[in-house]
Amino acid sequence: MVRRKGPVWKHFYCKIENDDSHPHVQCKYCSKVFQRAVPERMQSHLDKKCPEAPNDAKSQYKQQNSSTTSRIDNFNDCMTDEEQKSLELLLHKALSSANVSFSFVDDPFVVQFFQRLRPSFKLPKREEKIQSDEK
Repeated sequence: MVRRKGPVWKHFYCKIENDDSHPHVQCKYCSKVFQRAVPERMQSHLDKKCPEAPNDAKSQYKQQNSSTTSRIDNFNDCMTDEEQKSLELLLHKALSSANVSFSFVDDPFVVQFFQRLRPSFKLPKREEKIQSDEK
């Protein structure tokens, strides 16, 4: 079964076709010869090393890879009770040392910030007393 050649191949001349799946190729723009055609190396040459390569040769790689790359959107963030209490204590110390009112934690933008930063961390309400292990 013959593999389909990707878009990078149209930017190279096949110098020697043989039974090998990696023929000799030459860049159409700068004449660099590759003794063994490997599409990843060929594209890397176009993207980073070939001064004459047109933008469309470079962008094909980025467009092709952007469709295969995904973001972690559905990451499940979880936190133990111990971790929650530890973070509450650190927040308490930070607000106290900076002389910031505890009403800070009820501000909608602060809530939004912490929700985005660490969704599983639940900000304590200002009425809730943060228990400290320090005596």
